[in-house]
Amino acid sequence: MAWVLALAVAAFITTLAAKDFILDDRLLIVDHFLLEHWRSLPELLLSGYWEGAQGSAATVAQLRPATMLSHFLARQIFGLWAPGHHALNVALHAVNAGLLFRLAERERGRGFALACAGLFAVLPAHSEAVGWISGRSELLAACFFLGSWLALDREDASAGRGAALFALALLSKEHALALPALLWLKDRSSSRRWRDRAALYGWLAAVAAAYIAARLLILDRPFHGGADYFAGLSALVRWLTMARFALRYYAWPLVSGGGLREDFSRPFFPDASVSDPLAWLSLAILLGLAVWSVLLLRRRRFLGFALAASALLMLPVSHLVVHLDRVGAQRFLYLPSTLFCAGLAWGLQRLEPRWSRAALLVLLGYYLVLTTRHNAVWGSERAYFESAVAQNPVSAGAHNGLGLARLSEGRRDEALALFRRSAALDEAYPQAHYNLGRMAFDEGRLAAARAHLGEALRRAPHDSDTLVMLALIDERQGRLPEAEAGYRRALELRPWDGRAHFNLGRLLWAQGRRQPAAEHLERFLRLSPRDPDAPAIAALLRRDS
Repeated sequence: MAWVLALAVAAFITTLAAKDFILDDRLLIVDHFLLEHWRSLPELLLSGYWEGAQGSAATVAQLRPATMLSHFLARQIFGLWAPGHHALNVALHAVNAGLLFRLAERERGRGFALACAGLFAVLPAHSEAVGWISGRSELLAACFFLGSWLALDREDASAGRGAALFALALLSKEHALALPALLWLKDRSSSRRWRDRAALYGWLAAVAAAYIAARLLILDRPFHGGADYFAGLSALVRWLTMARFALRYYAWPLVSGGGLREDFSRPFFPDASVSDPLAWLSLAILLGLAVWSVLLLRRRRFLGFALAASALLMLPVSHLVVHLDRVGAQRFLYLPSTLFCAGLAWGLQRLEPRWSRAALLVLLGYYLVLTTRHNAVWGSERAYFESAVAQNPVSAGAHNGLGLARLSEGRRDEALALFRRSAALDEAYPQAHYNLGRMAFDEGRLAAARAHLGEALRRAPHDSDTLVMLALIDERQGRLPEAEAGYRRALELRPWDGRAHFNLGRLLWAQGRRQPAAEHLERFLRLSPRDPDAPAIAALLRRDS
């Protein structure tokens, strides 16, 4: 066990040198007002995963309060010190490797467990889930999922403990709903009769029902995965494209450790056509593996369970059950890779012991080197977005992100060119227009700023940040009623937007409307106690009281 834990830490310890918060890290951690203070915790836990960060602008509906609680606690402990947040990810990964070791040891003995958990600890395909702070949802869900599996996959199963861990897995990430089906597959692959465990399955069904009820109560669109990546295309095109994608960007990186990428934005991966022979071959391979797994399951072979269970865990991100806003992501492989590592360990055990040990050591060393090398991508915004632009030169999001990285370095001309390139690549991408508007505003070019921000708002009419910027322009131009209306509209969409409260309170204070101004400024202080303007506002309110 200690050897496995050491491998997990060694593979990802380089991520502790990371200095930036990247991509969703900014929305979910850095700029998330509900993470600022303990008083905001109830509101945080009763908000959708994205609604809490974006308000009504959120396009994806997810409920992950356990994940958000982990971000909240990390923010309270580490503040905005990125290495601390990364250290928590590395610790969770090590715990997951240890849990997998226990499961594998119970299944097939210590030698198998060392191979299975050791490979899982160093797998290069885990770089995104572990190296990216926002990959926490994958790590946390896997932790509770494996813990629940460990509690329930035994003759003297602890139904209460297993169900509680299952609930926490669901509240970390929704794909944990696959656990009851996985346990059923496991029962089918062994001599255990699943009918004798009806009470256990009843507990899991009750937890799943409660989770679905919570989604219905809390989320406006409880089962919405965002704009469908395959909108307007036939089901056959969806299946063919995903089959080819799964082999190219899921299976191959798992096996080889290479071919890893971070940006899967359209149109880098062309949709398959019905005349695409490679897509049909990919679909035939996957269907063949499915049939083989069923045949092996009927003969109660472990490999059959590993194949079937890995397919089951990939089902939520296959676009066959839920339509998602992205074709895929390498972090989606984190939990399914437990079964891949189990299958690989099973294959190694088929070799003569001396060759088996040698092959395992070679694989561990090879994967460890690749993982350590790829971790550098997650070390800074600059490294990440330079890699993303190189991999996917037609990605508007990658160019916009690299523009933000250049802007933070003071390279404004390069940032401006990248924002313009982003807008040209995808006219419907609002963030590029927003950033062009911000730059124009900072330079005092208010007419240009209004034009860009108006375009951003047309593309994303519920974005409170854009509304606040437009209100600031109105205020600069003396259109105070319009500015006040803009701030209020932003707060309707995101009531916990500290900067919107600050700007509205400041505007009302300047107009002599002290009582409503003080209410907004006090709300700003509660939401953003660490804001640079907070001390001055607190002093102002004290003097006026």
